[in-house]
Formats: sequence, C-alpha cells, structure tokens
Amino acid sequence: MAIKDSGKVTITLDRTTVEKLRSEKGGMAWDAFMLDLIEWMKQGVRARCVVCRKGVGSVDVDLSPSMLAKRLGWREVSVRGRPDSIGFLCDKCGLEMEKMEEKGEIEGDKKKKNK
Repeated sequence: MAIKDSGKVTITLDRTTVEKLRSEKGGMAWDAFMLDLIEWMKQGVRARCVVCRKGVGSVDVDLSPSMLAKRLGWREVSVRGRPDSIGFLCDKCGLEMEKMEEKGEIEGDKKKKNK
C-alpha cells in the first residue's frame, strides 16, 4: 500500500474481520482503536481481561502472561477441577467480582478458602 500526502488512507478488510474488530473496539473511534491495536501487536507478552477485554502487554520475553497479570494485580480465572487458567480479570473487574462474592451472587476463591 502506498501512502501519499493526504489526510486519509483506505484499507480493505474482509467483512468478518471488520465485524470482529467492531465488536472489540466498543465505543472507541476507529483511528484510536487501530493505533491501540498496533501498539498491542508490538507487545511480546499479552494478557486480556475476560470480562471487559482490556489488554496489557510487555516486551519482556522472560515474563509469562500469568506473571504479567500478577504484577498488575490481576486475578487468574480458572474452571473448578481444571488446573489451567482460562484468562485473567483486570483490577476493576476483579473488584466487581469480589463484591458479587461477598453478596453471595457468585462463588469464588474466598468461599473455597473458607470451606
């Protein structure tokens, strides 16, 4: 693709790709979303919140996604009876889940530890 000295550039994407990107971007403007996506793809290690889809990354290749998430105060999410995690909860979503656990709306780590 050649970019000339103009204010706009047009790219052509498959319809399914556009639909996936549209669902990921939420209320963000396309320009901001694409710039964030480019920065995200430059990261070597990535973790994404399973609830709000917030993503974090690091270029430190000695870091695992679990270590990155723990460093940021994120919680690992797993299915009962399975050793591997299915993803992470960011600090904001983790607080919401803790509130739901305290109200008894969901069963989480705290109830398991008390049993």
